[in-house]
Amino acid sequence: MEIKKTPLGCEITFNETKIYLDPQKPQENYLNILSNISPKINCGTNFSLPGEYEVENIFIKGYQVKDRIVYILTTRETTILFINGNVDEEVLKNIKNEFKEIDIGIYKNLDNYEKIKNVLKSKVDIFLEKSPKIKVEKVKGVKLNLKKLEEKAFLLI
Repeated sequence: MEIKKTPLGCEITFNETKIYLDPQKPQENYLNILSNISPKINCGTNFSLPGEYEVENIFIKGYQVKDRIVYILTTRETTILFINGNVDEEVLKNIKNEFKEIDIGIYKNLDNYEKIKNVLKSKVDIFLEKSPKIKVEKVKGVKLNLKKLEEKAFLLI
């Protein structure tokens, strides 16, 4: 799996599937995961509403947090959490109850990382913008071996 920051947003390449997290505008031939609620955009491979979806063997679950969506993307190999903005502890507990393990956490516009980390203990944390006061490796992109995930934090630049 490869995760990198592009001028359009955060791009994830997983096997043959390409995913964009919060692209500036939905991209063709990608799964587009949009954290701002937008009923007009939610169709086909564009996701911008809470709910459960399955596309290309990827299960997607969106949780509403005020005017945004927190997403969990799962496959047989991994579970990815995507959060844009702060999240209530109740939502975090619901996620923990449904998904016991989070392999990769991807965060944007986040002030309450410590609270999230206390509830959801992800193995790899990736920050798309400023990172909390923890040790992070600044990188342009990350290639992850899903069979050998080590606890680590990255800031995509």
